[in-house]
Amino acid sequence: MNLIRRIPLLLMLLALAGVFTPALSCRCSVFYEGVDSLQQLDEYEFVAHVRITGDAPLKTPDGRLVESTGLLKIEIIERFKGKPATELTEMLKNTSCDMGFDEGEEWIVFAKTSGDRPAVAPCQRNVIYKERNGVSDLQYRRGIRELNDLRRLYGHKPTKPADGLSKTYYPENKLQVEETYSNGMRTGERKVYFLNGKLMGREHYLNDTLNGPSEWYYPSGQLSTRQYFQKGKNHNVSISYHDTTWNSRNPGIKPSTLIWYHVVYDPQGREILSREFSRAGVIVRENINDPETRLSTTIFYSDSGSMTSMQHYRDGQPYGNYQEYDREGNPTKSWDYDANGKQINLHIPK
Repeated sequence: MNLIRRIPLLLMLLALAGVFTPALSCRCSVFYEGVDSLQQLDEYEFVAHVRITGDAPLKTPDGRLVESTGLLKIEIIERFKGKPATELTEMLKNTSCDMGFDEGEEWIVFAKTSGDRPAVAPCQRNVIYKERNGVSDLQYRRGIRELNDLRRLYGHKPTKPADGLSKTYYPENKLQVEETYSNGMRTGERKVYFLNGKLMGREHYLNDTLNGPSEWYYPSGQLSTRQYFQKGKNHNVSISYHDTTWNSRNPGIKPSTLIWYHVVYDPQGREILSREFSRAGVIVRENINDPETRLSTTIFYSDSGSMTSMQHYRDGQPYGNYQEYDREGNPTKSWDYDANGKQINLHIPK
């Protein structure tokens, strides 16, 4: 059934009021990564780091269920904007757009007002900070990055860790992170562990800034990513590998030969070249970037390794000539883009 038809009148009114915008396919038009300014948060009335203490369907005062809507009980860990709250309304719960809130988790929530409580909805900035088993995204820092951004923008000062070796643990008293602090800043090697005790990642810091090699692993122990940093910026190359444990029929394949992504950086830490490879070792996509001119080129390849298309961009907008190729690598359909990114001069060989 069409999703819009399944949304009750209450949700439709909330949509018209701007609390959220229902989407047929839950494809959001933007991808949020961090918070750069307070202006980006103008649309939200409640911003906080919370723990979910209860998760249930929302009911009307007479006990009837409100379709596709949940009621989250919360404990505020750190509040940045809005009045204190003990509950959140969860929109589009148990639909294809369900955001996945669950009791015991910690979230960074960005909520709008719905009636007498804040409401969270898909395609907002809401991001999980910690799973119920204590697992956080310590590699890509999803949730951690947003919390640090909010603290910086709102002037919140986190507790300064004591100098020396520091260890943090999962809820079941299993070691999660061991690192060293000096003058309240990370320094030297930092190790992160999976719940099973295996090493998840190893990285190095200087004055609380990534500096040196950084390695991350799959739960099997196989190397996942190797990067290098210099004063917090990507340095030299970054290489990610396919997880070879998926295919027991190829025990002789060495994990180090199955490159997934290969990225090259300039001295300023800007990406200038990246390549993606399939599990078969064939190149899939290549990006070439010139940070100075803001020009880039993307090339796609077939499963045989032959070029299938080439597209140029300037500031992320299609630019210049677009060209397609057949499986033998011969040029086929092409066109150009004008200064406004509009397609012109279509050419199809006879």
